[in-house]
Amino acid sequence: MMITSRRNFITGCSVLVGAAVAPAGVFLPVSKPILPRTKALGLTDFSSLKGSLFKADISGKPHHFKLQKVVAWPDPHRPENRSAGLRTEQFSLFFRGRKGVGQDTYSFEHQELGLFSMFIVPVGRNYGDYAQYEAVFSRLLPEGIAT
Repeated sequence: MMITSRRNFITGCSVLVGAAVAPAGVFLPVSKPILPRTKALGLTDFSSLKGSLFKADISGKPHHFKLQKVVAWPDPHRPENRSAGLRTEQFSLFFRGRKGVGQDTYSFEHQELGLFSMFIVPVGRNYGDYAQYEAVFSRLLPEGIAT
């Protein structure tokens, strides 16, 4: 029996609904079809994508975000996690995009990653018409996955 958390269920449904109702011309032209995510994204998924563009539909308008930096944070290995055999993966993604985008969860699209939801927050200073945004990930790793 597969157990799915409420968060994963809602996220998966949100992405599927967003993909189903979006007009065909909204997405970036790609060589392979863009499909909703079926697994959680991790540090290794983003590490090689520095400099690439991510597209988000914000208030009905397409916004592009350029991935500038991927920062891995050390696993704190708290004693209660170690004794239970749990490990975590923590990292931040820093994007540059048009200023004026508020902190929220948006549906993002990338040529290699497909469709997924991500919570971003404006951070730091604005640079002309652009601002820096951060997405923070902190998750328990399934058994057998190396960091």
